[in-house]
Amino acid sequence: MVALFLVYTSFSLELTVGEDDYYKQEQQLHYLGIPVKVNYTIWKKGCLFLYASAGAMAEMCVDGSLNTDYCLNNSRQRESKTDLDVDKVLFGV
Repeated sequence: MVALFLVYTSFSLELTVGEDDYYKQEQQLHYLGIPVKVNYTIWKKGCLFLYASAGAMAEMCVDGSLNTDYCLNNSRQRESKTDLDVDKVLFGV
């Protein structure tokens, strides 16, 4: 039996560097993936059976953003927003 699905994954990261004068970054990445799983029955007798299973998944980033706030004396001075374009496909086994 082969099962095929679509999987959504969201990664979020927040980073703050400094204390009174600091910058804070928030990054979000959104992935869509296709997992594949294969099961094979090796032996079966009554209610007992022995099987092998293997799976893999490929995920591609469909959206990403990076927001940065720059603060001096605990007051936000500037903010920047960047769209991230991640071209790499992630593979898992």
